[in-house]
Order: sequence, then structure tokens, then C-alpha cells
Amino acid sequence: MKEKRKHYDGPNNASDFTGLGYDDQVSSNGTKWRVSASYDPYVKGLWMIGNVASTVLIVLANKAVMQSFNYPLILTALHQVTIWAITSCWGYYTGQKFSSLLDVKDGLMLGGTNAAGIVFMNLSLATNSVGAYQLLKILNLPTIAVLQYVLYSVRLLQPVMQSLAVIIIGVTIASVRELSVDLKGLCFGTIGVLSVSLHQVWVQNRTKAKALSSVHLMAALAPYSTACALIAAGLDLGRMCSGGATETGNRDSDKMENGHIVGALFVSCMLAVCSNFTGFGLLKKTSAVTFQVVGHFKTILTITGATVLFGQDAENMDVFRMAGVVIAFIGILIYGSIKNKPSKVSLLPMGQSTPTERLQSIEFYLAWRVLTTASCEKYESKDMQQLHGKYRWRRNKAVL
Repeated sequence: MKEKRKHYDGPNNASDFTGLGYDDQVSSNGTKWRVSASYDPYVKGLWMIGNVASTVLIVLANKAVMQSFNYPLILTALHQVTIWAITSCWGYYTGQKFSSLLDVKDGLMLGGTNAAGIVFMNLSLATNSVGAYQLLKILNLPTIAVLQYVLYSVRLLQPVMQSLAVIIIGVTIASVRELSVDLKGLCFGTIGVLSVSLHQVWVQNRTKAKALSSVHLMAALAPYSTACALIAAGLDLGRMCSGGATETGNRDSDKMENGHIVGALFVSCMLAVCSNFTGFGLLKKTSAVTFQVVGHFKTILTITGATVLFGQDAENMDVFRMAGVVIAFIGILIYGSIKNKPSKVSLLPMGQSTPTERLQSIEFYLAWRVLTTASCEKYESKDMQQLHGKYRWRRNKAVL
């Protein structure tokens, strides 16, 4: 068995590239090309576990906070301010300037969509029924698939789309019960879905964002996300000043004292930092689609855990909903098996390769071409002409 090479001087031979996936990184270092396979299931698993744990914990913390502090937009602003404060202190301590990592355009695009997604999904939950809110969240997955194709000509393989369809059907059956939506709530939900989907697609495809680690990306976006969240918090600030908090339905005995509220807010803000950090890490290590699949897994896990461990909604967990849970789990397992299946990529002439090998070759070429654009001019006359002369590339389409 031939040993896998970790480093290459360049794509002059256009052969024997093995184990390269769509999330592989290609970078330039002087006059040498370095191609490294970043696929590491254990690291990805840790990011997933961390994101699931932090997300579940922050939901519990926010539920406790909202019993006595029912201002979700102010809570979102506090989360973003905490993230900005912590990353700013870290930057000051280490001597790093995060403001220069992204230009204003990328910062506004990524930070604005990040904050807008959180704010408008919260507004959607406040104005729509829980079933409508869950259905809108489910629409994130097909929206991301469409945006990837429209904006970057990236489409999913048919087996992946089939597994995602199974997941969507299962989660819809398991989580969506009653639907109650008005025009305002529908507008909030639509903007929220588009913002979340655009943010995740842009993080995956914007060149400068791809070059940053999860913690640097979180720090670079913090000022922009904080500014957008503070603007939205003005809506809740008016209600707070007028004493017009939304009725939560909680009993007076469930409400916390002021000191406990401050403690719960502090815990919620710290968990928001962890959730953002693990979320960016998972998103950069996998893909926007995988990130959404993990989100649906958390939904199914929450439904099952609440019923089995705490007996919540046990009377509503009928055979139909349980079937939805099973269907969603099956879809997630199928998706995981497809994404974790090892592949070998060989750059072969069109007449000597199978359709799958040609698609994988195109995938590697596009990844190499896009991620090395900044330094590929010096190789254009030699390497690129050799590639174009020997292989008939389909330059504008990629299949992941």
C-alpha cells in the first residue's frame, strides 16, 4: 500500500492525491504548495459534543432567566457584549489586534447576519407558535443548500440530499404540532432563516473568514454583532422602561430574587461565549449543512430526553411523533455514514476515470484554485496551463 504524502511541491504531476475532502485546506508557503487533509473525526466529534452540551445548557439557563427577566433582545445584547468584552481583553493581553483580521465589508456581512439571525429568530418565537417556529428552523437546511448553489455553484450529491430529506421529514413529524402564524411573525421568521443561512454559508465561503480560526473569527465579528444586537435591544428597552414585559405564564413562586437573576444572567452570558466558540469551531471544521444536521440532532435529543427523563410532553408523545424521532435518527445515521466514508481522489483524464472520480477531481481542483488565488499568478503559465491542457475541467460547478 502506497504511503500517503502529506506535502507536495505543486500540482505538476496532477496525480496521487488521496483522502482529500471538501473541507481540506490548501495554503501557499513561499514557492511551495502544501496540501494537508484536515479530516479528523475525533476533533470533529469533540466540537460536536462541545456545541451540543453548551447549547443545551444555555437553553436551560435562558429558561431560568426568562422566568423573571423576559427581555430576549436585551439578553441577546448582553451575550454579544460579553463575547466582545472577553475577546477584547484576550486581545489586549496577547497583543493581538482583531479589528484588522476582517475588513469592514466582511465584518458587517458576517457580524450583521449573525446578530440578525439571533434577533429575528427570537422575535419569530415571540410572535409565532412553537410549531411554526420549529418549522421555520427546519427550513434553514434547504435554504442553505439553495444558497450554496445560487451564490457559489455548489450542489450536494444525491445520497446526501436523500439523507437530508429523511432528517427533515423526521424532525418535522417529531417537533411540529400546532401551526399558528401571522404576517408579522412570518416576516420575522423569514428574515431570521435567511440571516442564519447566509451567515453560515458566508463563513464557509468568504476567503478571509476561511483563513481564520474559530476563536479569531469570533473575536473579529464581536464588535459588529454587538452593535447590531444593541440596536435591536432598544425594542426591549422601551418595554422595560414602561414595565411592559411579556407575560410568561410562570407562577410568582417560580420567579427569582434579584441576586439570583444576576447570577443566572452571568451563567447565561458565559455559556453564550462557549456556545459561540464551539459553534464557529464546528462550522469551520465541518460545513454549514453538517452544522444544521447537528442542530436537528439536538432537537431530537431534547424531545427524547425531556420525555424519557422528565416526563415532559409524555401525553403528546404518541406513536406518530415517536416515529418522527426514529425517522430523524435514521436520517442522521445515514448522513453521518456518507460524510465519514473515506474517499480516494485521483486526477485522471476524462476518458480514463469514472464519473465519481471526475467529480472528486473537480472538487479538489476548485478547492486548490480558490484557496490559492492570492499566490497562483506565478504558476499560471506553467502549472495551470499543464492542468488545463491535460484535463478538461468544469470550472464553474462543484459537487460536495
